[in-house]
Amino acid sequence: AIDEHVLLSCAARHGRACVRMAAVLVFVGLCIAHLTLATLPDRQLATAPRHLALPAAALGRRAVLAHEFAALLSDATLFGIPARGNIGVRQINTDQQATGSEVLIDGNLLDISVRQDYTHWLPSGSLVLAPADDVQIRFGFATIMRRPSFNNLSPTVQYPLNIGQAVNVGDPTLEPTKAKQYDLSLEYYFSKGSVLSLGYYYKDLESVIGKETIFNGICNPRAVDGNAGDPDLAKPTCTVGGQEGVLVNRISPVNLAGGTIEGLELAFQHRFKKLPSPFKHMGIMANYAYQNGSRDEFYTTPAFLRGDGEGEEFPLNFVGLSENSYNFQIWYEKKPWQARLKYTYRDSFLVSESIDIANGQPLYTDDRGQLNGSLSYEINKTFTVTLQGVNLTKERKVQPAVFDSGPIARMMDADRRITLGIRG
Repeated sequence: AIDEHVLLSCAARHGRACVRMAAVLVFVGLCIAHLTLATLPDRQLATAPRHLALPAAALGRRAVLAHEFAALLSDATLFGIPARGNIGVRQINTDQQATGSEVLIDGNLLDISVRQDYTHWLPSGSLVLAPADDVQIRFGFATIMRRPSFNNLSPTVQYPLNIGQAVNVGDPTLEPTKAKQYDLSLEYYFSKGSVLSLGYYYKDLESVIGKETIFNGICNPRAVDGNAGDPDLAKPTCTVGGQEGVLVNRISPVNLAGGTIEGLELAFQHRFKKLPSPFKHMGIMANYAYQNGSRDEFYTTPAFLRGDGEGEEFPLNFVGLSENSYNFQIWYEKKPWQARLKYTYRDSFLVSESIDIANGQPLYTDDRGQLNGSLSYEINKTFTVTLQGVNLTKERKVQPAVFDSGPIARMMDADRRITLGIRG
């Protein structure tokens, strides 16, 4: 219920505007609780690589119980400004169980089963102010949660035959990640179908799920060491399930330290309706984003990368976070023709904190831009001829290791792709 002292204080200061705002506040959650019970069926979480015919698979079951309580604000005024919005809270209870088997070389199975049960309260709200007919101010906040994927939870171990390849092992004890986020934006609709907007957002992440390599951290009974007879080059030996093997690297998902992300977004969309033909059928869409991440996670360089044999710590940013990114699109639409040309760009970003192709070191993707285009002609109401071009400038994807300017670990050349077709 609404506190009567708060209402009386508000009414005394702002008069009828406050009373009207309170009158349209509808407490949906106190009257109707939305209850969702979704039980996911058993799912196969991991399958054997093609070169191994393993009979076992990991199964996962996750039950999610959600209660939603919400309040709605519409057709109201706040300090004389038209306002609308909502506020609410969601209670999420998750009961999950990850079950799998570690496959031994003789075919025997070692059963593993881990169950987790946790509850989170996730508040959220939004407010939209309209100080003018063509201007809107938006504010929002939310607490969000992301559960680990079933692949990350899978306890099943798969042993590759290659001694230089790490063994990927899931962690059924992974915890979900939570974050608090806030955003504020100003939108100016200067013409029908046209808008100029500026937004700011801030995210505070408690933790993230990343990758970690433990060198010589697991015994692989399937791999064969070609240097077994060389005391200087042979890998350390071990035993698992009564079978002899060699120690190899282990890569597992882990809960890593979180941090903060703040960013600015600038967007523009306009159609040139007032220009003479053919320009009045053209339009542009463009946006730019700046992101600054600060994370409580560090990477220690291996001693062999330094001449003095001592490692050094460097900060790691969030996976997938580019400091600068933008795209620009110009289009033409007048039946039966449609044409679009789009260029996208983003700065370098972290792909993984630890990955096998970089020998357990971080992997990045270098700065990259790409130009795409499309052209279509509508023959009739049923058929349309289409022509599409992807990566017209033939940009390569370069992925350096260790640092964003480090040695190249992988490079992919997708080349230019042109497609001609008929859509019906």
